[in-house]
Formats: sequence, structure tokens, C-alpha cells
Amino acid sequence: DCRVGACPRPRRGYAAGDKPPPYSAKDFFMAELIPAILVQSESEFRKRVALVQDHVKTIQVDVMDGKFVPQTSWADPDAIARMHLPVAIEVHLMVQNPETVVDDWIRAGAKRIIVHFEARGNLGLAIEKIHAAKREIGISLNPETPVETIASLLDIIDAVLVMGVAPGKQGQTFQPVALTKVRDLQKRKPKLFIEVDIQFVMEKTGKNRDRVKDILEETDGDIAEAILRLNK
Repeated sequence: DCRVGACPRPRRGYAAGDKPPPYSAKDFFMAELIPAILVQSESEFRKRVALVQDHVKTIQVDVMDGKFVPQTSWADPDAIARMHLPVAIEVHLMVQNPETVVDDWIRAGAKRIIVHFEARGNLGLAIEKIHAAKREIGISLNPETPVETIASLLDIIDAVLVMGVAPGKQGQTFQPVALTKVRDLQKRKPKLFIEVDIQFVMEKTGKNRDRVKDILEETDGDIAEAILRLNK
């Protein structure tokens, strides 16, 4: 699983005043590939990080508490801090009360902490704590949550993670509404850093096959080569 930072390309090919066609994946460019680490043990975490740490600048640690989503994950901030990883860390908090755990991830050295708008708890306090620690704050939106709900927060946050699937489960079908949200966010705040899961870049080829799947198959498990080609 991965996330990508994305921005829209300039639209061309239509007359002034015309309404442009809907955005698709090919209308966006990828600024950064961020592997998301979702595991059940420390040993698995170390193995996953070792696979990608020489090829990316940032990894995302997925944290699930079994309450906001039914699933749980291994994500011990103290243990991760002791690893002294050679990559930057951002944290995706799929937890019910993010304000109760953000301090742990600040101490662990996370550069960006992403909390869900839909989570219960004190979102304002979570944002306040992250800002006080001079870390980047991101808000995550589930597929059913419109961009309008966080319009008042855009001036005080650094990033938005647009969920193309429901949080917690892997292997779901990507929901194209995420592309519409990216377009909306870019209109509202052009310099906003936007993240979308990697399925965002899956577009069909003439043979009606997933290009990303093709790349992963063609590279035959070579992580470095796969990341290089995905970035292109």
C-alpha cells in the first residue's frame, strides 16, 4: 500500500469559457511516493522498511486502534524511535481519539501527523498539539466525507489525505470520487500537499490491464526498480 502526493496538471484543449472534462488520473503528476507500512509485528515492520528505505524519502506508519476501524496494527512509537530510521516518518492515525496519542508520535520524531476528520475526540486539541511541536498536520477524509466539511481548516493544516477506499482494509476497489476531491482541494488551496493511495495512479492501458499491476509484475519483486518506474 502506498500514498502519493499529487497536483493537477494544467488543462488544455478546450476553449475559454468551456467547462473542462472531468479529471482522471492522467491529469495529475506524482510529487512523492510514500510507502504505507501496515503490519502486525515489529519484525514485520523492520522487514517492510528495509525493503524501501533506500528508495524513498518518507514512509507512512499506519496506526489502527480497533475502535475507529475494526482492525488493529503494530505501531509502537517508542520502538520506532529507537530504530533511528534513515527515512522521514509520517503517521496516519486511524484512531478514535487522536489527541490522546499525538504526543507519542511527536516524541517519536514524526514529521507529519495525519488525523481523520471523522474520528471522535478533540480534533482541535490534536491540531493544537501538533502545531505547538512544529510538525506538519494532515487531515484525512473518508470517501463519503465532502471537502466542504474541512473548508474552515485549510488555512491551518499542511496536508490532506484523500481516502480512495474505506480506512482499515487493504485490497478494496478504488473510488473515483477521490479525484474530484483532489481537484476541489487544489482550487481551494493550490499549494496544499495532497495525498492519495497508490490506486490513484492505476489507469487502464489499451489492453485493459492495470499499468501499475503490469509494472509490479514486470519488475518481479525488485522493489527498487518498481519504485523507480512508478515515480516515472
